[in-house]
Amino acid sequence: MAVDAYIGEVFVFNQLFVDNTGAPIAMLNPNITIFRFDPATGDTITLVSAAAMDPADPPEPGRFIYKYTIPSSLSYGTTLYADTRATDPVTGFIAVVSDTLNLLARSSDLGLRARFVK
Repeated sequence: MAVDAYIGEVFVFNQLFVDNTGAPIAMLNPNITIFRFDPATGDTITLVSAAAMDPADPPEPGRFIYKYTIPSSLSYGTTLYADTRATDPVTGFIAVVSDTLNLLARSSDLGLRARFVK
């Protein structure tokens, strides 16, 4: 399921890793890759490559965040994708969580201006 994000604003990716019982796991090396596809060629355009994620603030076992400012150069309707990876410290299993962002523009960014006429 896609979530909305605003061009030029900070979006916070928020991942909680849990085991099969729902208990948080203090995963190792959590990182995020953010990308999109070129509409003309279908090529992958990587915006962030394997960037380290930060522990949540306040700290919470298994929860990591990454703050990303959506580039102003992107346009309304663009879709961004993010893959978060982290390693289970017990099994060595690499978990991958994917997110999808639909980019929106604030109304002030659309060139619309309110004008009062007497």
